[in-house]
This record gives sequence, structure tokens and C-alpha cells, in this order.
Amino acid sequence: DALQAVRREIARLPHLKEVVLGGLGEPLMHPQISEMIAFLKQRQIWLTLTTNGGVLEPLLDDLRAAGADKIAISFETGDIGHSNEHCVFELAKIIQQKKEQRGVEKPLLALFMVATTDNIGNLRRVAERLRHSGIREVILSNLLPANDAQKESLSSIRARKPKKSRRFATNYFKTFY
Repeated sequence: DALQAVRREIARLPHLKEVVLGGLGEPLMHPQISEMIAFLKQRQIWLTLTTNGGVLEPLLDDLRAAGADKIAISFETGDIGHSNEHCVFELAKIIQQKKEQRGVEKPLLALFMVATTDNIGNLRRVAERLRHSGIREVILSNLLPANDAQKESLSSIRARKPKKSRRFATNYFKTFY
């Protein structure tokens, strides 16, 4: 079972400081997610959860009580199956309001965004929206292409020379967040 596997692997890493629960699929849908979080927090391990945000809101109080340190919400300015931009910023607003009502700082919020040619031009606009969102970290990632269209979208990012707007957005994220 997954919980036993996590316990075995963590036991092999006595100096482990941080764990990110995420990857393909939605970790909050795992039937043993609460037990995994409790186990990791008992070991005083910093815990980041990645989520598409779809089932996050009703679980917020439980995740905070369990000790989730950071929540990274998968984010896309287009339509690839993740929560869209408006929904993510609305969810961030709700999370910030709940944190302020309770007088707590955690969980911290981050965006997890896959950079493609379709969305790289949106980084400046996204950076501007982040100013008042409560989100203080952006994780930009690449994607292993699953089809030819994705392969083309990703390879053309590497082939193009940086545009001014992309340089601005990258520098903005580095200095502001």
C-alpha cells in the first residue's frame, strides 16, 4: 500500500527536510492522503502539496490543521486540463482570507506552471496579478512531450531568442517573489 511505501522510503532518509506530494494525478484524491500528511509532519518534514485545485477548497481547514506547509496549484493560462487563471486567483483569494481570519501564515501558496510557447507571453500579465494574490512563489517547469504538438510547442521555446517581455517576466519573478 502507498502509505507503507512512503513510510519505508522516508525511514531510509533520516535527514530528509522536505517532501513534495504531487506528480501526475491529483494527490488530494488519494484515499490515504491524510495519513501520509500526518506521518510526514510527525517527522517534522516540510510538506508541499501540488494540486490542480479542483478539490482543494473544502479540504483547506483539514490541510492547515494537518500541517501542510505549502500548496502549489497547477496553473495554466490556456486550456490543458488544469484550473484556469480566473479560478486559481479566486481560490488564492479564498485561501488568503481564511488565513487572515485565523491569523496564520500557512499554508504558503505557489503556482506551478508549465512553460510552453502558448503561455510564455502571458508571464508579464500573470506577474502583475500575483502582486495582490498572496501567492509568493512561481515554479516554472517544462513538460515531457506526450505528442508531436507538445514536442513542437516545447522545442520552439528553446530555439527562439528571448523576447523582452519574457526577460522582464523572468527577472520580475526572481526579484519580486
